[in-house]
Formats: sequence, C-alpha cells, structure tokens
Amino acid sequence: LHQRQRVRASAAQLWDFFSQPRNLLRLTPPDVRFEMLTHDLPNHVHPGLMIAHRLQPLPLPGLRLTWLTEITHVE
Repeated sequence: LHQRQRVRASAAQLWDFFSQPRNLLRLTPPDVRFEMLTHDLPNHVHPGLMIAHRLQPLPLPGLRLTWLTEITHVE
C-alpha cells in the first residue's frame, strides 16, 4: 500500500498540528472507534507523556482494546 498526499502548509504548521495529542481523534478513521481516555492533555507532545485510549482495530463485536501510548522521544 502506498499513498501520497500533498498539503499546502509549512513544516512548522504541520508540526503544530501533528504534535497536538487531541488531533489523534481527527487523524484516526471513524471505523476504528477511537476514544481518548486521557482528558488532561498538554497542548503538545513531550517525552514522558502517557496517553490512554480505547479503540476497535477490527470490525468484530466486543473487541475493544485499551491502549497506552508513551511518548519517549520528540524530534
């Protein structure tokens, strides 16, 4: 699978968008049923940030996973 998308924005504008943890909701396809469990999030990611979420990776009834993401490095 290969896909290319062009975005008319500067690198700084793109980083500002992608580094905001709340934008994970906007970036995740709706069929995954992504739910953010961590509500007290900073404006931008940083090393040591822990984010809990729940999702349904496959369209199987009752299969919902709780996921914990730790940001270990930001460049």
